[in-house]
Amino acid sequence: MDPAKMKSTTKICPYCGHKLLGGVRICNKCGRNWHSGGKISKYFAQLGDKERGIESKEKSDYITSTTNSNTMDEGEIKRNKIDKWHYKNKFKKIVKALEDEDYYSYAAKVLTEIGEPVVELLHTALKKLNDVGRYRAAEILGKMVDSRSVEPLIEALKDNYGPVRSHAAEALGKIGDETAVIYLIELFDNEEEYIVESASKAVGKIGGSNTVHLLLEQIEKRSAGFHGATKALVIIGDRSAVDPLIKCLSDGSYLEKESAAEALGKLGDPRALKPLEELLDVTAPVRDQSGNLIDNPVIKKAVKRLKKLSPS
Repeated sequence: MDPAKMKSTTKICPYCGHKLLGGVRICNKCGRNWHSGGKISKYFAQLGDKERGIESKEKSDYITSTTNSNTMDEGEIKRNKIDKWHYKNKFKKIVKALEDEDYYSYAAKVLTEIGEPVVELLHTALKKLNDVGRYRAAEILGKMVDSRSVEPLIEALKDNYGPVRSHAAEALGKIGDETAVIYLIELFDNEEEYIVESASKAVGKIGGSNTVHLLLEQIEKRSAGFHGATKALVIIGDRSAVDPLIKCLSDGSYLEKESAAEALGKLGDPRALKPLEELLDVTAPVRDQSGNLIDNPVIKKAVKRLKKLSPS
C-alpha cells in the first residue's frame, strides 16, 4: 500500500491509543472492539497520545497482577483484564465528556454500560464538573441504582443548580433508600415546581410506614411542603391520609384545599365525596371566602372521579 494513503487511513484506538489502519475493528494491541466512526472514538482521538496512553510496562504489570488463569482461557483473560485496565485509566476522560455538548449522550451511554467501576468517579463528578456535567452525573447514578450513591446524592440535593437537585432527587427515588426521605421532603419547601415534582415522586417511590408518618406531619402542620406531601401520599396510595386531608377541606387555605381535593380524588376513598361536594355548594359554611371554590376545576374533577368510584 502507498505510504501516503496508509497514513490517511490510520485511526487511533480510543482505549489504548494504538494506531490502526482504517477498517480495522479489533485493536491488535489491547484486543478491544471499537467503532471508528463513533463520536466517543473521535473524542478520545483528540486527547493526544501522551494524555491518552500509559507505559506498556505499567499495562503489562496490571494485567499480570490481576490474571486468574484458573477460571479463564488466555483470550478471556486478555479481554477481561484489558477492560479493567481501560476502566482504571480511561474513564476519567469519559466522565469529563459529560460537560461536552457534542459527546455527552455517548459518554452517558458508555458510563452506564461500564457500571460499578465508575460509580465513585461519578460521585466526584457531582462536586467537580460544571452545572450541566453535575446533573448528568446524577442522572447516570440513578440508572445504576447503587446504594453507595445515597450519601453523595443527598449532598447533591443542596447543589446551587436546580437541575442537579432535581436529578439527584429522581436518582434517590430509584435507589429507594428511606434514609433519603427526610432530605427529599426538605425540597418540598420553597422550591421550583419541577423540583418539588421530582422530590415528591422520589418520596412516593421510596414509600414505607416511616415515610407516610413524615408526610402526614407535613399535612397536619400545614407546612410549606404541604403540596409536595399530598403528591407523594397519592403515589404511595396510603389511605391513612384521607382523614387529615378531609380536615384540611374545612380549615386550610385556598391552595391547601385545592391540593387536598386533588389528592382525595386520586386516593379514591368515598368518605371524601360529601366534604368535597360541600365545597361546591355556595351555601356551605366551609366555602373559602378568599376564592371561588364553586367553579374550581380541580375540585369538580375530584368529585366526578369519586362519584364514578362510589356504589350507586
